[in-house]
Amino acid sequence: MTTKATLSEARGLLESGRSIAQGSVPEPIATSWNRCRKMGLDPCDVPTDAALSDNELRIALQAKERLMQFVRPELELLSSQIAGTNFLCAFADENGVVLDAITDTEFDASECARSVRVGSVWREEIRGTNALGLALSTRQTSMVTGQEHFFGCHGGVSCVSTPIFASDGSIVGLLDASSEVEERQLHTRALVKLAATN
Repeated sequence: MTTKATLSEARGLLESGRSIAQGSVPEPIATSWNRCRKMGLDPCDVPTDAALSDNELRIALQAKERLMQFVRPELELLSSQIAGTNFLCAFADENGVVLDAITDTEFDASECARSVRVGSVWREEIRGTNALGLALSTRQTSMVTGQEHFFGCHGGVSCVSTPIFASDGSIVGLLDASSEVEERQLHTRALVKLAATN
């Protein structure tokens, strides 16, 4: 189990470009940090605010129109289950593009809500270690809490993301729940996995 002190030390090493001690952060996070470094990302920078153009977003939404008929009710159910906890629930496609999102009013006023918006792109090579990008890379449910994000500016939010698979095993989308309340993330993880299964 990573403590806050250990994580702070690991972040200091990450930001200074030094090697991170094994076990100081969960293995998927350490592996993602290394991938991000190899891609030339700097954890002290601000990530590119990548988003699709209006036309690109329209095409992406049309491509997922049928799937989104099933996803939207699950997003609504998920948001009702975690309501009142300063949250965002989102659906992204297999390219890490957010196509739908529901936020509560408290989260809607946050800096993170302005970043995680419909049309924004959350692949690791653009946004560093984050739950959507990590779930795309590992093909597994991923949780990234606070300072585990590669870019320090994302350190105030905790996210859980899980892939949605087609019958052939390919990822067709991802469900994500993000919150500024770190303590509820394990419970949220179970809810997100259940919603993706449904």
